[in-house]
This record gives sequence, C-alpha cells and structure tokens, in this order.
Amino acid sequence: MDAGEAAAVVVAVSSALALAVLVVAVASLVRTMKALRAAVEEVRAEAVPVLAELRGTVAAAAAELERVDGLLATAEVVSERADSASRLAVVAVANPIIKVAAAATGAGRVARRLAQRDDPAPVARRRALPPAKGR
Repeated sequence: MDAGEAAAVVVAVSSALALAVLVVAVASLVRTMKALRAAVEEVRAEAVPVLAELRGTVAAAAAELERVDGLLATAEVVSERADSASRLAVVAVANPIIKVAAAATGAGRVARRLAQRDDPAPVARRRALPPAKGR
C-alpha cells in the first residue's frame, strides 16, 4: 500500500466517522423537533380555551367599565344639580334671613328705647344698660 492508498483509506474512514456523527446529530435533532412539536401542540390545546375564556372575561370587564362610566356620569350630573340647588337655596334664603335678622335687631333697639322712655327708673339704672351697637 502506498501513501496515496493510505491517504484514501484515512479519508474514507474519517468521512464515514463524520457521516456517522452527522446521522446521530440529525437523529437527535429529529427527536428534539418531535418533542418540540408535541409540546407546542400541548400548549396550543391548553391555550386556546384559556384565550377564549380570556376574551369572555375582557368582554365582561369592558361591559362593567361601561356601566361604571355611566354611573360616574350620573353621579356627576347629580352632584352638579345638588351644587346648583344649594347655591340657589343660599341665594333664595340668605338674603331674606339677613333682612329678618336686621329687622329683628332694629325692632329690639326700638323696643329698648321705647322702654327707656317709659321707664320711671332713675338715670343711674339707664346708664347701666349697654349702649346700642353701632354707636
């Protein structure tokens, strides 16, 4: 056997070993792909019902949000009306109450002065009375 034949045998054996390693790698890759395909199918089988349930939950949540939005809008309207009503009540009642209080105060002063004129009590007692406010 000469050097060329020996080199050819070495190349053939090396090629056979490389082919065997490639066949083992491809077989391992095929097993891994089958396992991956099975895992993907399992995830898909579990995920599809979960996603359908999630869609239903999202739709229910959206409906609840719409309902809450309506409630908030109604609450805003009620709050605005109550605020307007309270302002109207203050405007309608405050001025007459102030006028009645002023009239009562004035009537009280008039009554005290009239009582002082009709009172035969000595002058010292008249001075003991507090002076009228505003003077």
